[in-house]
Amino acid sequence: MHYRALTYKLSNNVLDICDITYTGEKALQRKNISDKDSIYQILTRVLITFSGVDGSGKTTLSEALVKRLAHENVNAEYLWWFSAENSFFGKIVGFVVHKLFKPPENNNVTVSTIGRAQVVYQFLVLTDYLLHIWFLLALRKNIVCDRYIYDIVAFFVTELHYSETKARKLVKLLRNVAPQPRVAFLVDVPAEIAIQRKQDIPSIEQHEELRRLYFDLVKGDHKITILDGSKELDELNDIVWAQVHHHLENKS
Repeated sequence: MHYRALTYKLSNNVLDICDITYTGEKALQRKNISDKDSIYQILTRVLITFSGVDGSGKTTLSEALVKRLAHENVNAEYLWWFSAENSFFGKIVGFVVHKLFKPPENNNVTVSTIGRAQVVYQFLVLTDYLLHIWFLLALRKNIVCDRYIYDIVAFFVTELHYSETKARKLVKLLRNVAPQPRVAFLVDVPAEIAIQRKQDIPSIEQHEELRRLYFDLVKGDHKITILDGSKELDELNDIVWAQVHHHLENKS
């Protein structure tokens, strides 16, 4: 008797897929596991996150994973971080900030005032986003996050001009207060490929600087698995699933 399965090996924190054929008694054991009702049905409160530069494939991989989990009878919520703006609390935040800081047509408004409004708004939306995740986890939901704390901090660096020192301090804070993912991926891709995928990337230089920032921010995070986003999509989906399958099977 033969039974073919996919597994993975981890080398230097980079995951590669392996194709293994089981024979004899091991094949029977693996088949019995596969023939059982999904062991994942009992899983709850699992948080899986994807981070990385624009054009790396975070959204594609996140959505594919949600579909794969559904195929395994696991209900998982797909969450993109700016979607918190559309939540009830996020709309209240937007209304309050709009009232506190008048629109630019008002001659009394200064650039610094607008800048403060941006900071207040983004931090409140960040709070709303984390509350949204905590709420879903409290309801025993499984969540796949398209962008997480590293992407939020990178956004603050590029849009709100945070220094890298300030960014590292914020990452340290968020690691302590944000829900910890069960599985976390950093999808990396060279600028030449990212620009082919997304037309709104400002420049190769800016993209490469952002890549460097991401690698700096994730230092010390041993849960992060780095994915080579230039690989074929099917291969990446297999690598992601191998990693997720390993963690979910252990949790179950």
